Amino acid sequence: RMLLLEFLGGVPAMIERLHEALAAGDGKELMQRAHALRGSARTLGADALAAVCEALEEVARQGQMDLAHFHAARVTQEYERIGPAVEEFLRDQAA
Repeated sequence: RMLLLEFLGGVPAMIERLHEALAAGDGKELMQRAHALRGSARTLGADALAAVCEALEEVARQGQMDLAHFHAARVTQEYERIGPAVEEFLRDQAA
């Protein structure tokens, strides 16, 4: 439960920093942010989010910032998909 709460509390800020690095054109920072988020996602078994982060990390490593925009948007979309499910799970557990 605590791990899920930390995930919900921390991931939005991680995604925000990821987008800031992208807006700044900082591929190295973007790669590091994607890597950190991938690790958090994998820890919780959020495999789809982890896979999108891995793809973003790879295009950032290669300096393909045009593709990085696409993958960063997918990261946000995937979190928006799983975040409510995690919140619902936590509510059900508390009931």
